[in-house]
Parts: sequence; structure tokens; C-alpha cells
Amino acid sequence: MALLLTDSPYDLTPRGQRLIYRVVSTNITQDGFKYGVKVTDTFTSQEFNFFYTPDFADGSLYFDLSPLVNLRNDEAQNDLHSGALSSPNTVYREGSGNGWRTYTVNVTEWWLVGNVLTKNMSVGFTETTSVFNAYYQPSNGYKPNVNAGVPDVSFSLEGSTNYAWSDRKDSTYKWPLASTYTPLIEPIAVYIPAFLDDYGMIMCCPKNNLLTANDAVGFAVEFYTGDDPTPLTQIEPLPAAGQMEGVRIYPGNLQYNTLGLPQPAAYPNWTHYVFYFTNSSDAQCSRPYVFFNADKFGLGDCRFNTVRLAWVGSRGGWDYQNFTKKNEDSYAIERRQFRQILPNFFNSAVRQLTDRQNIVDKVITVNSDWLQEGEFEFLKGLLVSNQVHIVNADGSQTPVSVAESTYIARRERTGKKYNLTLKIAYSQDYWS
Repeated sequence: MALLLTDSPYDLTPRGQRLIYRVVSTNITQDGFKYGVKVTDTFTSQEFNFFYTPDFADGSLYFDLSPLVNLRNDEAQNDLHSGALSSPNTVYREGSGNGWRTYTVNVTEWWLVGNVLTKNMSVGFTETTSVFNAYYQPSNGYKPNVNAGVPDVSFSLEGSTNYAWSDRKDSTYKWPLASTYTPLIEPIAVYIPAFLDDYGMIMCCPKNNLLTANDAVGFAVEFYTGDDPTPLTQIEPLPAAGQMEGVRIYPGNLQYNTLGLPQPAAYPNWTHYVFYFTNSSDAQCSRPYVFFNADKFGLGDCRFNTVRLAWVGSRGGWDYQNFTKKNEDSYAIERRQFRQILPNFFNSAVRQLTDRQNIVDKVITVNSDWLQEGEFEFLKGLLVSNQVHIVNADGSQTPVSVAESTYIARRERTGKKYNLTLKIAYSQDYWS
């Protein structure tokens, strides 16, 4: 034995944790011994080379890949949030090089031969891992099981308690009418208030052999019209294997689907619909996501335009929240000026102090409806995200940044609710 790999990341793993490779060598007593590490980004073919001295305590190599990983979900698609379910392009697919990348890590041995650092050509190995744009917290422990672990940290869809790639949990929003409309699934369902023109997707990782426990091969929609207790039910297949895929399933997307799924506007009394991923037997393999009619149940506000925000959360997918109360635009203007000399005739109409260029930053202040405690925890992901959009009325997106540096999550057992006010800065200058 010369090199032995004793620890490495999963074949598919979140980028937001330590991605440790631990390697043991039997040749560390060789003169000037070094571990050689070559990392290749398979998307760009870019290579990174390192030499490591054996660890002082046990002589091992501890190499962390995470500092080389910098991922951002694709934002270039014009119909990122608004795309309609249609065949054959049923789902959104995150391309390689954006929300996920594959890396190869090659480890070799080197030591001094005749005072020259020389590679041991007889040994070496290469490991491959795909890293996607999600993250854990230290409280989750080192290297939580992404494949078949606890549903809160696992990314495989294998049963009715597994979450899709969204930070929305069953504790995020408590629908007061859940026991009336969804009594059979209330304990495990994720409830989402949705307006007719809301656009958005739910992400997952279907048909992927890197998550061997993942069973998702399709999705189901059970639509309750409000006039008939029996839902309109339809199951659709997901397309061929992809690392990260999302089903655009909010009411605005359903409205324009061409798969024969119910279109909400055709059923004015619709109460809710249930969405979940399915396995090869058409059985449920994820939590049920219940989209209920926010207008019908009085969550709208006719006095203000709704501002809908989308952001990349901790599970690698897009999450959404509507801010339905007062919102205001403000403009911060930075003036670049110079002072010119007046001509000899001192014409009173000639400008002396001159604005050369104005840099204008546009900021919108948004206010939420009354939030539950679980929603404050959910919105923490918005505050820390570096990819945030305003989803416009037509479904297009405008890139923005959250201009807040602190966040207070309300936790009171009095039942009292609070609004949340945020300043959102447009990422594109207002041209003047």
C-alpha cells in the first residue's frame, strides 16, 4: 500500500460545507515527502496544483476542495420563473457550470531524489465529485448523509416525508383551514399561499444515479376545483436524467401549461391543489406541497401592488415570497461635478458648476403581510442569499440585492404576528 483514501465527499454533495479528502501514505518517511494534488474543473478544464506537507499529527493529507468552489444558479433564462409546463421541455434544467459543477481530484506522491522533487510514477488515484449550489450549517454535523439521511438534510426523494429542494418546511406556514381542506395530509404537508398570477418552480434532482436512493421519475397534481370534492388528478413523467431540475408549478405557470393540467382561471372557485413527486410506481416520493388560493381566502390587499421576490436558498433551488403591503421606490443620486471657468464676457446663462455624470441607485422598500414565526425562519434564507430577483407581473425577472445587514427573527408564544420591512436594491443602475 502506498496511498489510501480514507475520506472524501459524496459523489453529489452541497458546496457549503467542508469537502475533505483524507489520504494516508506509507512513504511519508521519504526525504522531503509531499502530497501532490491536482484539481480539474471539468466544465472549464481549469487546473489547480498544490503540494502539501504531511499533517504534523498523523502524517495524512487533509485537502479541502470547498475554497475552489464558487457556484451561482443560472439567471440568464428569460422564462426562468415563468416557463410553462409543456412537452417535451416539461421542466427547468440547471446547466453544468452554473448551479453545479464536477471536479476531479488527483493525488500523487512526491519526494526528493538527488535533491530534486520527483513524482512517484507507480502510485496515484483520481476521485470525481459533483458539487451543487446548496449549503448546510455546522449544527448539521460533518458530512450529513445527502442520499438517504434525515429528511431535513437529505436531498433524495424517496418517501412522503422528504423535502424537495426548497427551504419551505411543514413548519413554515400553518394554514388555518388545513384540517378542513386537507385533513389526510396535514401532518406532513407544506402549505404555500398562492395568487393566480404567481410564477415559480419547485426544484429536485430526478433520475440521478449519483443519489442512489432518489426515486423521483415524475410528478402529480391533484387540483380541487371548489365545486367538486373529487380532485382533477394527473401524473406526468420527468425527462431524462439531469443534476438539478425544477417543475414550474405555481398558478401562473399552470395557467399556460399545455399538458392538459387544470388551468386555475378556468375554475373561479378553486380552493387548492396538491403537488408531489412520484416514483416509478406513480407513488408519492416527496412531501405534498399544497398551493391554496390566497385571493379566495382573503390574503390579498387591493390597496398595494404585490412585490414577489425569488431567491436561491440553502437547498440549491429557488424559493418565493410575496410582499403585499405598502412598497415605495427611492433613488440615491451620486453627482459627479466639475467647476469650469467663466468666459471673459461673463454671460449669466453660462454654466459654471457642471454635473458631469450622475450615478443613480434605485431602491424599493417592501412590506410583508402579517408573518408567522415559521416564515421569519424561512425568510432568513432571503437575507443571506446572493441571488435575488423581483418576479414581475409578466413573469420576467429583475435582478436585485437585499440592502439589509441585520435580521431579527420574531419568536413569541403570544400568537402575535409582525410585518417585515426590507430594502431591496436594484442591481442595475438607473440611467440618467
